[in-house]
Formats: sequence, C-alpha cells, structure tokens
Amino acid sequence: MQSLTSYFPSRPGCRRLDRRSLLFSLLLLCACGAPASETGAALLYLWTEEMPLSVRGLHELDSATSVWGIEFRHVSRQAVVDSLRDGRSSRLWQDEESRENIGAAMLHSPALLVVENGVALSHPILGYRSTSAYEALVSELLEGSGSSTTVRRFPTDSTSPLRMAVVGEHRFSSPIGAFFRHVHGTSMIAYDQGGSARLLDLTTGRSRRAPGKLDLVPSPDGRLFVTPGERGLEFYDAREILLSPADGSVPEPVLVDSSMTDQYPSIGITTAGDAPSSTTIRVITGWTEGVAVRDYDVRWDRSGAVSDVRPLGLRETLCPTATLSLPILSPDGTLLAARNERSGSTIVVATDGASCRIVADLGFETSKVAFSRSGERIAFSRFDVSSAAGGVSRTFIYDLDSQSLAPVPSAESVGLVIPAINHGDSLFILSMPDYNLRLPTIKTLCCVGDRE
Repeated sequence: MQSLTSYFPSRPGCRRLDRRSLLFSLLLLCACGAPASETGAALLYLWTEEMPLSVRGLHELDSATSVWGIEFRHVSRQAVVDSLRDGRSSRLWQDEESRENIGAAMLHSPALLVVENGVALSHPILGYRSTSAYEALVSELLEGSGSSTTVRRFPTDSTSPLRMAVVGEHRFSSPIGAFFRHVHGTSMIAYDQGGSARLLDLTTGRSRRAPGKLDLVPSPDGRLFVTPGERGLEFYDAREILLSPADGSVPEPVLVDSSMTDQYPSIGITTAGDAPSSTTIRVITGWTEGVAVRDYDVRWDRSGAVSDVRPLGLRETLCPTATLSLPILSPDGTLLAARNERSGSTIVVATDGASCRIVADLGFETSKVAFSRSGERIAFSRFDVSSAAGGVSRTFIYDLDSQSLAPVPSAESVGLVIPAINHGDSLFILSMPDYNLRLPTIKTLCCVGDRE
C-alpha cells in the first residue's frame, strides 16, 4: 500500500485543528486558518457533534494525520447546510462531480473525503472507522482501484411519488445513535443511546434498557435478537428481553459466537425447517472486517422459547473480492444490499451464504438501505445539495423487479435520514437533528404500496 504522505505533503508549522472550535464552529476550518474547502490537498472530515462516534473519529483522525504527516480539515454537517442555504460560494458544490461527492458524504455521519484545491475528488468513506481502516480505504481510493467503475448521476425520471401519510411520530429527549430496527409483531424499535442498547415502545413512548451497547438487531420474525458483545456475537430469546423487568436487568444470552466479532449485524430466515420447532437463520456482520456470514439452526420448545442455537458450518467471508460496507440482508437471507466502496454505488447481491452475484447496481450513492418484507423493494435516502433544494434529505423506494424509483415527499428532512420498512409495509423514518429539529425524531408513514 502506498504511503499517504506521497499524496498529501505536510505544511510545516501549521496546526491542523483548532480544538477550541471543535464543538461549536460552523465555519470551514483548516491548518493556519485557511478556508478548508479552497486551498491545498487534504482529508476533509464531515461530522456531527450530536453523534459520539462522529466526535471520536474527529479526535482520532487529527492524531492519525499528524503521524501520517498530511493535512486534516473538518467541517460540521450543519455548516454545509448553512452554506447551501446562505448561498455562500464554494467550489465544493460549484463543481458538478464535487457536488455529487459532497451530497454522498451527507448520507452518513461521519464521512471522509479527499479534497484538493477546493474540489472533492472522490466518493466519500462513510462511517466511523479505525485509523488503519481509514488509511487502507483512502489509499485504495487514491491508487485508483475503483477507477474502472463510473457512478452514474442520480436518475431524474422517477415514477410518481408514493402517497404516504404520517401516522405516528416520536421525538427523543436526547441524542441517539444513527441506527434502529423495528421489532416484528410489536410496536417497538431497537436503538442505541449513551453507550447502551434500548427498546422504545412507539405506542406508549416508554423506553427501556436492552442487552448490549449498540446494534441490537431482531430477526425478521421478531423471535430472536443478536448484538455485538465483548466475547463475540450474542444471541437472545426475544421473549425473555421483551418480558423482562423494566428495571434495567437483562437476561443471559443463549449463545455467544466468538468467531463473529464485528459489528453491524443483520439476520435473514433462510428456512422454516420443521416449523414451528426449527428455524435456519443467516447472520452477517460487516463494519471493520469485511462481510462475515454464518448460518445457525434455532430450536424452539413447545412454549415457543428458544431451546438451542447451533452454528451450521464455519464463519465465512461473503464476497471476499469486494470492498463492501453498510451491508444488510433481505428478510429471507438470499439478498444482500451494500455500498461498494470502490465505486460508491449501492449494489444488491444474490447469495446462498457462500457465493455472490450482483443482481442490481443502482449506479449512485445512497444512505443505509432497508428491505421490504418480500425483498422486492428497498428504501434509502439521498441528500440534494442543489441550490434550489438548499440541502435536503429525500427518501425513495426502489423496486428491484421493475427498476422503478419513487420518491416519498412526506419523508423529507434537512437532517440525516435513515429509513426502515416493517413487515406490514409501514415506513419508518429516523431524522437526526437539523436546522429546525434539535432532537432526533422517528416518524411512521403508511403505506409503501400506495401511489398517487
């Protein structure tokens, strides 16, 4: 791997970060006070102060780039929106390709871009990563490993908008992580807040502690939970969690798989077996170690409780020749949607747990993807940095069979938007803090199948 210092010569004597402005500045900052978007070559970090990992990455990259000897600049996500709305001149969004890359960076927080002479040269690296992972991904971008793939512009010929009404809304009282999942058969969502996984009842508004620190993921049937733990991936009987006392106590896991050590899990049910006593599930993780996959046999007793969870085969790496991030399985475990880091495009892959075959390449960048119950549709958001829009997140539903794209006007937001579809075809929209929204809000919209 080529050293990053060969791309970014350092500027002796310059401070890379004004720490007094770390949490409060809405200006673009860089070394020696020069505007971050206008001069020289650097790594540009887009971050959000309300998200702890985003702030943590800011500190770590500041230290890492000092060691690498390259220039580091940062800008808050809100500063980009402010600049768009105020009409400030910047080459970051005057150049068409750069504007596309900045828009893609606004789909997640944090995000890292390569900029030179005020232009974003590459698609972004999304999400919090280790410094070694950042170094490898940035080097891969700069060495042109993905240069053979051209990401096409976002299509403007989308079909008529989906007519979806807001049927429910919950505003959180304090910041949460940019991750949530709906628990099938309940009015609950799983999310993380303050270093702890939690469950929120959208009907009552009551929240309770759940096992794990983050990424508490239910199975598509709502009968099982998994979450990354210190010893590996932990499996829980959902009933034990949902029926446990609300005083903060949590049950013991029914299995801890020490071979699955990464974060960002996802579950698909591949077979019902001799239901209701047996289920085969497929579980993936995919944050820092590629996409790991393993199948499991889940046994149920007559009362419906988990009696046993056994791995089927060894942990494998799915799509090992690809560089994928933000992976998620379809409910039946046969499709995988993920971001192709080499092109920035969102792709959908057919898989049997061993092989991979691309069945759809959207050709443009999206937020985290959510599958419908059938796996025939996916939901995602896009950030529009055009001057007319003034910076806004828009949600879309894409039909994989017809390749049609439909916007959801009632789901628009200035802040970071994360969609999810429950098994009743309701659409959940998590909107992170923005101009007008100072606390995260989750909306329930109905229904995905209706068109104007």
